[in-house]
Amino acid sequence: MGSANKKIKVAAKIALSVTEEFLLTLWEICDEMNCMRYHPGLVMAVGGREARAILAKNEYYRKEREKKKMIWRLKKNKWIKERKEGERVEYELTNNGRIAVLEIIIGRTDSFLPDGEWCLVIFDFPEAARRSRQIFRRLLKRLGFTGIQLSVWRAKKDVVREIRELVTLLKIDRWVQVYRGRTD
Repeated sequence: MGSANKKIKVAAKIALSVTEEFLLTLWEICDEMNCMRYHPGLVMAVGGREARAILAKNEYYRKEREKKKMIWRLKKNKWIKERKEGERVEYELTNNGRIAVLEIIIGRTDSFLPDGEWCLVIFDFPEAARRSRQIFRRLLKRLGFTGIQLSVWRAKKDVVREIRELVTLLKIDRWVQVYRGRTD
């Protein structure tokens, strides 16, 4: 009886491997047909497998170019700085980069304060810093805050810590106060 069970298991393994082989072949045919659909000249010239290899290589180089463009843009905007450590290149966020990241985090946050609580931003810029005051108001508006008065803004977002850090990075902390407040 043990010998019969062993033969059944071997037959099942063979059947499974035939099934797997069929699925793999079917996958390859579908992949080749898809490749033929978008790149018929290449498939006809070099064959399906080689065409897929060439396309994969091209995709790799395209991603590398995109990565280089992105790094160039970040350096141009002065959001990162490059530091070489022997053969290795390391990138570090600049102060402007940190500010940009905080703006993204604050703008996209979906964490809200409980009912009746607000993130309050109160500021009093001197007249000599009028331009900074106007820029800061536009920033608060862009980040989803609403003005209660000209120098008092609020939002339901739970971003008190992030706003405080942003204010520090902008070096306006002597004029700006950030609170988590409750209304009754």
